[in-house]
Amino acid sequence: MNSSRTTRKSTALNERAAKRPRLSEDNTEDLADPSSETPSTETVGSPSPRDESHPENEPTSASMTSPAIINTIDNVPSDIRKPSWMTEDTLARIADFIKFAEPSTNRFAISKVPVLSTWGRAPDLARYLCANDKPLTVWLVGTVESKWFQNMSGEPQESVNIGIQCLRQADHDAAVNVLCRSQPAKTLQLSRIYARRRMTEWVAGELKPQVKPFEHIYDATNGFGRKSTLPTKYPVDIAIGDIVLVEAAITRYKTGDVKYRWEAWNVSFELQSVCILAHRPKHDGDGAVFVPEESDVRL
Repeated sequence: MNSSRTTRKSTALNERAAKRPRLSEDNTEDLADPSSETPSTETVGSPSPRDESHPENEPTSASMTSPAIINTIDNVPSDIRKPSWMTEDTLARIADFIKFAEPSTNRFAISKVPVLSTWGRAPDLARYLCANDKPLTVWLVGTVESKWFQNMSGEPQESVNIGIQCLRQADHDAAVNVLCRSQPAKTLQLSRIYARRRMTEWVAGELKPQVKPFEHIYDATNGFGRKSTLPTKYPVDIAIGDIVLVEAAITRYKTGDVKYRWEAWNVSFELQSVCILAHRPKHDGDGAVFVPEESDVRL
């Protein structure tokens, strides 16, 4: 009887894995075993500036329909902080993003970035962390805790940001280690990880820079692939508590009095895109919704 029960459980898990949209096998290169994912303080990944004119910079095989990494609930990293509302299928799918590494496009989950990453040597790449002289893109997966893309009137802002809590402590620690690569080095204690981007640009004939809206928000709840294949969303579609994939470059910016060479700097995640992986239900069981009691008072 135990053997029969085990067979039925294995069959059910395999059926769920077969139905679930996956990242394809071409994107599994250099995926490490979860037990070896503790980040080194030397681990750094540097992301590339978003370049819509070079589709080859997109993950080449993260198709919504192609075969992929086969994760079941049995081999999902045990240290993932799973929200109470998340199904096992969703958890297994999200684990693919947490363990992602694709050297061919310089895209890495935050705990997978190459140890030997360095700041770019060319003047136009000096502010980007690079591998093989090409900027890196890091993947940060977490729960949305804050966002700032527009004001209450819906107007775009000069600087946008999103703050997340990584689903694993190991990923949070890896992100903090990257941010500590400042000069001089510093120690940071952070409760959440932010990715930011300046949204101003100079336009010919204008006397001041123009503010453009952040438009790189995508719906990946039903599968992930090239951005051109994903439905686009708006900032209002991102809710606190949603699970998102944040793509970011790792950049540095000069501090202190010397501006003509890199003597002192801080490090930040430069926001490239946000992909919504799972929406938090409006009533998820994590907390009761307060409803005031009726009163018999007559005034």
